[in-house]
Amino acid sequence: MIYLIDPRNTTKLYNFELLWALKNLGLNYKFIGPMPSNIENPPVRPCNSFMPFSRGLLGEMPKLASFVGNISQTPEITSGWMNFKKVLKKEDIIHLLWVTSTSAESIILPKISGSIRKLVHTAHNILPHRDRESDYQRFKKIYPSFAHIFLHSPQTRTEFLQLFPKINHENVSVISVGNYENFYKVHDKTTDADKQKFNERVFLFMGPIKSYKGFDVLCDAAKLLKNKNFKILSHTNSLWTPEESYFIKHSSPLPYQQLGILYRSSDVVVIPYTKISLANSLLEAAYFAKPVIASKIGALQDIIRDGKEGFLVKPGSANELKEAMEKMLNMSEKKLKEMGESLKQRSIEKFPWSRVAGQLASVYEKR
Repeated sequence: MIYLIDPRNTTKLYNFELLWALKNLGLNYKFIGPMPSNIENPPVRPCNSFMPFSRGLLGEMPKLASFVGNISQTPEITSGWMNFKKVLKKEDIIHLLWVTSTSAESIILPKISGSIRKLVHTAHNILPHRDRESDYQRFKKIYPSFAHIFLHSPQTRTEFLQLFPKINHENVSVISVGNYENFYKVHDKTTDADKQKFNERVFLFMGPIKSYKGFDVLCDAAKLLKNKNFKILSHTNSLWTPEESYFIKHSSPLPYQQLGILYRSSDVVVIPYTKISLANSLLEAAYFAKPVIASKIGALQDIIRDGKEGFLVKPGSANELKEAMEKMLNMSEKKLKEMGESLKQRSIEKFPWSRVAGQLASVYEKR
């Protein structure tokens, strides 16, 4: 049996697309992880045996689930793995889609690895973004447990092998990125009639304000712009109050079915991350046909061609970001639309999920 495991279903959109792609390939597998009720047409039934309390009973109360999960996560994960180990067979394959508790899994995964046919992992991030030495030390124990590790870009693979030089290079490969077309065709319930109307050009920044997301770089770039005929729409639940009049904070959580309101209300999506492998907002921008300004890092630079689907800038450079924003401000609506359509078309043609599923299947089958 092939088991795909994400105890919190952390990468919900990615997992939705991946599980459907593997199903369409005819692969027999079982997914272990929760499936939120707002996910429509799920490819599998949820089997939440790893975190039945914080991601099961409390799953529909996200704030409480998050609070409780911070306390119960490690014991839940430990118990889940120990019970799961009892039913595993020698020919089983496990694809771990997310490392949830480094303290527990740095001890458990090395033991699991030797008792089954293969343990593989998709590393969406090389390390957690919190920059703790303890995380690095734990992942030094975790990564050798995997027979194969998938990363999202050549640059990320190079960085990974520099950080973990003892890992066999042949067991680390770049897996193709997949688009979010199928997910949003099912979930998006918005139309252009729902968008907010602005007289200015609107840049969209998605997600919590964390240091690696480069929000401070965006703020600095905005201050440098002489043309102030713009708005920055920030969708975040972070405790931040905008001082500048061009910032609009949207803090109310939106289900996937309504997230399109933000993208349809915007002209350009800005992803000024200082370190990342892949960003949901890029794949969402592609679905909604919006051009993107992104840092030249990870898979972002593999998807966006500078000047065609948007602009690529040096990570952490407020000057380069300012210049790219300036170009977007001076660009005609027709040209912006062409860039957005180019991104959508490129994501459909160059990044299909059938390719991702095929790459995974070949690794699963390899003896």
